[in-house]
Parts: sequence; structure tokens; C-alpha cells
Amino acid sequence: MITKQCSFCGKWIPVDQTCSCRAAVMKKRNRERHKDYDTHRRNREATGFYQSREWKCTREAVLNLDQGIDVYRYMTDGTIVPADTAHHIIPLRDDWSKRLDKNNLMSVAGTTHGRIEDEYKRLGKHEMERRLTEMLRRYRKEMVE
Repeated sequence: MITKQCSFCGKWIPVDQTCSCRAAVMKKRNRERHKDYDTHRRNREATGFYQSREWKCTREAVLNLDQGIDVYRYMTDGTIVPADTAHHIIPLRDDWSKRLDKNNLMSVAGTTHGRIEDEYKRLGKHEMERRLTEMLRRYRKEMVE
């Protein structure tokens, strides 16, 4: 296992983890960042949707359908990482009608979600949407059926 030393407390931890001394601070920062995003930038309709029962049920169904695995990581580098969210391949703002479409929702980990958003910028939105749609189709055909 590859480790790194925490720059705050000096404890040795796995490279892919955050030290427990920083976790509480990071959690608070994330909570504040999300609150600011919801207040100032997120579409009100989308905010209500993400808090709805229909979204929570659909999200859970997608995570179950994908066996709780981060589909993107599995299909790109073969790594099995637990998924904790469902990513809209085609965003709500682009096509509201696909908000509950399981073929538009891919199970991913929170860290992967950020990676995917970076890829949208690097490759272009339409190319990334095409790649993710095909990746999801292949995954579900091979792993789920």
C-alpha cells in the first residue's frame, strides 16, 4: 500500500484517503460550499427535484441496478469503487425530461463525479455524453443482464 504523511498531524495514511484530522474540516467546508451553490447558483426547480421522493427512489434504483459500483471507474480502469451517487449524463438543464431516465443515470462515486465534469470540459459536452452513454450501455449489457 502506498502511503503519504498528513501535512497537519504527521500520521501516515493511504494515498487515496484524507486524514481523519482533516475530514471534519473538509466536511464542514463541503457543507458550506453546497449551501452556497444551492442558494446562489443552482436552479430552484432542480433543487426541489433533488430533494424529492421520486429522485431519491430513482437514485437508489440506479445504484442497485449498477450493483453499487462506480460504472465510470470500472469501465475506464477496471477498478471497483463503491458508488454513492447517480450522475445525469445529459444534465437536467439540457433535457428535463431525462431526469428520471435510468438510461441517462450512471452510478458513480463523488470523486468520480468531479472527474467526469472535468472530462466534459476537456472533450466537449456532446462527445463526453456519447462516451458515457455507450459506456453505461456496455456495462449494463455485460454486468447486469
